[in-house]
Amino acid sequence: MTLAAGTGTEVQKPLATVFIRGLISATMLTLVVLPALYARFGGARATAPVSHDEDDGGAALFRQVAEQYP
Repeated sequence: MTLAAGTGTEVQKPLATVFIRGLISATMLTLVVLPALYARFGGARATAPVSHDEDDGGAALFRQVAEQYP
């Protein structure tokens, strides 16, 4: 649509350009900017090793996470 040159493209071309730029910026925000911000401000917490000795449906993992965030 952005490269079209037919009838009605004077309306569709700007709309297609905005749509494509929006998709690109949303993808970059999701894949690059947000992980970088998370790594900088919130992802540097140390976690305890999770024991997988018994199959309790994830209850041990839930308890460990709950202890870290009271």
